[in-house]
Amino acid sequence: MRLFLAPVLAATLLAACGGDAHDSATFATATDEQLLRVIEVSRFYDAEEMLEVAQLFGLNEPGCPAVSTTGQVTTITSDCTNESGWTISGRVVITNFGFDSEPARDPSQPSSVEAFGLRATRAGQLQTLDGKVELVLHGPSEGSPFDLVASVDVTNSNLPSHTEGAIRCGTGEQCRYDGAWIGVETLGEAEVDDGAFDDGGTVAVTLQGQSTVVISPGRDADDCFALTIDGAARQVCEPAFKRTTARWSSILR
Repeated sequence: MRLFLAPVLAATLLAACGGDAHDSATFATATDEQLLRVIEVSRFYDAEEMLEVAQLFGLNEPGCPAVSTTGQVTTITSDCTNESGWTISGRVVITNFGFDSEPARDPSQPSSVEAFGLRATRAGQLQTLDGKVELVLHGPSEGSPFDLVASVDVTNSNLPSHTEGAIRCGTGEQCRYDGAWIGVETLGEAEVDDGAFDDGGTVAVTLQGQSTVVISPGRDADDCFALTIDGAARQVCEPAFKRTTARWSSILR
């Protein structure tokens, strides 16, 4: 079921506030697979996964998973195996998002999606999702300034990752990163430089770990990303790697 907020959320993505230093990532010795995961996480794809999950569900739906709504709260529960062979456990709580039908979103209250121990397994594959994404509007309508904050943990492609930080948007959807950092297992953590946020892939992303990584905007015709590590050029091509599990939007659909 399409969410009332889907157009806003598609133009944004993520995360909460940092405090301690998050600069342990050893980019200089990173493999291409690790760097591809860094690119995904730094562009907040894992947070987007939470939004994709929320957009799948309406009011009350039986099956695997089951969906129930009381007032502004929609709860997705699962301890079952679906038709695609995924064994799913955990739950998701969607609050005040507003679906095509009732309940309508209350613009005076924050909207959130929170996953509690969501797990899916099939034929030795494992996908996990935990954490929370919250949207706070500073006005009465979709075009109002807003903050999108989240803290998300995902296991995907055998490299568990964490995204934390904030996207703060003014009028006209001019947005900026604020206090964002990422973590990729076996590699470490890195801070995302505060600055313009651009979901269209036209702004470079700078990460500060044990070295500085600058990820160039977008990708080329061969699905390759250009980046530098302390000024040294590097290229990572997505077709060389395949996800070992599907995205949650396809698992739960």
